[in-house]
Amino acid sequence: MLFLGLLLDGPKHDHEIKRTIDEEFLSFVGLKIKSSYYPRKKMEQLKLVRSIIPQGRKIFDHLITQSFLSVARPFFSLDLSLYFLPYVNKNLSYRKLRRRVIFLKRI
Repeated sequence: MLFLGLLLDGPKHDHEIKRTIDEEFLSFVGLKIKSSYYPRKKMEQLKLVRSIIPQGRKIFDHLITQSFLSVARPFFSLDLSLYFLPYVNKNLSYRKLRRRVIFLKRI
């Protein structure tokens, strides 16, 4: 989800993806990567990206929808969902976040 989300704005070089992860995600996700080359190559092999193609967007939408309801601790997946909120359909995000609040109240 992270790599697909970063490509939604358009094509990025590997070093740009790595720099963005280091600068913007390290503090709240604790994710430090050595290289973005392998994940990007893997996504290309799975035909999920060129810059980002409809199949990659579909996978991103699925992953972000799942992460709204994730209850795994720590809640990094929800943090990523909130980071990419501008890319999510507003009605969908509202419904999913509302369901999450209901679920958390039950807990």
